[in-house]
Amino acid sequence: MRNNYHLQERHLLECVRRNVISNDQMESILAVARTMQQAEGGVSPDFGWVTAVQAVAAGGMVLIPAIYLLAKLDRLDSLEFGLLAALGAAASLGFGWLLRRRGVGRVPASIFFGGAPIFFGGVGLALYAAIRHVSFGYHSWDYSGTAYQSIRAGRLEAFIVGLLVVVATSALIARKAKVATAIGTLSGAVCFLALSLGERLALTSSDGYFNDRQAVPWLVGAAAVVFGGAFAWDKLSKNRLDGAFWAYLIGFIPLGFAGLIRIDRVGEEGALWLALALVFGFLGLKFDRKILLAGSALGVLVFPAFALSELRIGEEGVVASLIVSAIGIAFGATSIRRHLAKKWAENPTAAVIERTVWE
Repeated sequence: MRNNYHLQERHLLECVRRNVISNDQMESILAVARTMQQAEGGVSPDFGWVTAVQAVAAGGMVLIPAIYLLAKLDRLDSLEFGLLAALGAAASLGFGWLLRRRGVGRVPASIFFGGAPIFFGGVGLALYAAIRHVSFGYHSWDYSGTAYQSIRAGRLEAFIVGLLVVVATSALIARKAKVATAIGTLSGAVCFLALSLGERLALTSSDGYFNDRQAVPWLVGAAAVVFGGAFAWDKLSKNRLDGAFWAYLIGFIPLGFAGLIRIDRVGEEGALWLALALVFGFLGLKFDRKILLAGSALGVLVFPAFALSELRIGEEGVVASLIVSAIGIAFGATSIRRHLAKKWAENPTAAVIERTVWE
């Protein structure tokens, strides 16, 4: 009796490569397959939702205590804050180690490992504040006086030290514990570090204020550093860890804010930021990076619409821009899919490194 084989997309791609069917026919077959249920007994249990729940729970267990601790910074002295941060770091590392050892949660384990540097940064901040006698409590200072500026400088320096500790411990954990999420923590710390340095240097100016216009070059610089590190990782790394994914993801955040700030001030710059978004799309296609394609699509959708709203085009123009951009993204995604299918069909035996964004 003949064995029953499950037809997969790679089989259809091979048929396209051998000119048995056309690419359009392959798309039609896949469309029919999506509308049909699998044969009885052929359905395998999907535990993806369990992983998603575990990831959300682990993220909450890391972020909620970290945010709460930061919110209480003005009510705790340096010793109390440092001890609580140290407990948070130990708990994150402990949960990560325990889950990895038992093999019951690869994704939450990587989240715990990636979150530990945040608490280590709190320890560094507390130590600096204790040594330099920096106060985070509320004071009714004259905001234009030198006393307040001195307090503000000390606080910024403490944050800078804490962020440097986050960068160092993230790099160490990424290397020793082999987790990609720590690269995301490192990238986020680099972005906050750039803003903190910018604000600290602004204190030496005549007015001492750090507004959004002054923040733009620091945001762009931070994004450039993060993207540069991600490209270097892609170029040099040969292991399964995909730390570049998190760096690309975090790098889009300061770059997006910089674009929105500039467009808010000069609406005509929307065309420039749209062009930059398209460049990232080209890079994503060239280097087969879906996260770059996703970031590019978001930029193509948001930047033109925001620019039109700032130019007072009217609601109809903004809505029309969103619709046109969405249609363009849809057609672009279809073209990219066909391009990748053709590329794979031409060289189906090319070596592909299966990478993970967790551990």
